[in-house]
Amino acid sequence: MADLVDAFLYLGPQDLRLTEPMPADIALDADYMTEWLRRIALMGLPGPRTLKKFDQQIVAGDENPIIVVHKLENPKALFPFIKQSCLDRRSKSNATR
Repeated sequence: MADLVDAFLYLGPQDLRLTEPMPADIALDADYMTEWLRRIALMGLPGPRTLKKFDQQIVAGDENPIIVVHKLENPKALFPFIKQSCLDRRSKSNATR
């Protein structure tokens, strides 16, 4: 299937969206997951902050695969990050011209 499509677009009810299982080789790679958790924390996104909590979240998620959408405590806190990211991409594209 991965050779045929990049993603699926779900147009059904939002409260019935399902999560995709994380491949075991990724979940068990402690270095990768530590970096992933660090980056989530930097962006201010909700989620686990330690590998132990992440493992607990995986187990809990397997019990109920329906996605729970968390509200950001301060969504405007992401705006400076997003704005700077856009400006960085723009300056890199202008530099290559």
